[in-house]
Amino acid sequence: MARTRNDIRHPSFEPRHRAIVQWLLYCSGVCLELLGIAFTGAVVVVFFGQADTRLLLSLTAVGMVLFYSGWLLVRQASRGHATAPRERG
Repeated sequence: MARTRNDIRHPSFEPRHRAIVQWLLYCSGVCLELLGIAFTGAVVVVFFGQADTRLLLSLTAVGMVLFYSGWLLVRQASRGHATAPRERG
């Protein structure tokens, strides 16, 4: 008998495993955010010395990529804990 598209079963995580994955995403996202802020802080420190414009732009770009990728990971991990909004009565 041929399998249809609806017969395919996707493995589901247990709630405990899902929570572990969410915490790993959250922690790695926070670390990436902090690393991005550190790169951006390095731009401020380098700015006051003799610095090449390319160095400043590359450090800023790396800091932005790290920070926003971390922000997206934290946002994705936080979505699992969101509750439905309450109705106003």
